[in-house]
Amino acid sequence: RDNFPWFIVGFAVLATANTLGWLGEVGDLMNDAAKLIIVFVVVAVGLTLRLSKVASIGRPLFSTSFAASLAVGAFALAAIVGLGVG
Repeated sequence: RDNFPWFIVGFAVLATANTLGWLGEVGDLMNDAAKLIIVFVVVAVGLTLRLSKVASIGRPLFSTSFAASLAVGAFALAAIVGLGVG
């Protein structure tokens, strides 16, 4: 009982309230803050990445992962341009 992840309940309540427009400007501020936090997390991951560790996984695995990342990025970009979003 003490190990229940209550943040999930809070997330669901806030997500519902934001979707219904009950949060108003506070919801907009929370969305902007969330985007900024995601940027900080991505930067933190990038700063802690050690290229020597990436190189140690081997060329075939790295090349496959890199190609898959490029493919996903290209597909996302094509979808954004094709659908006219963004």
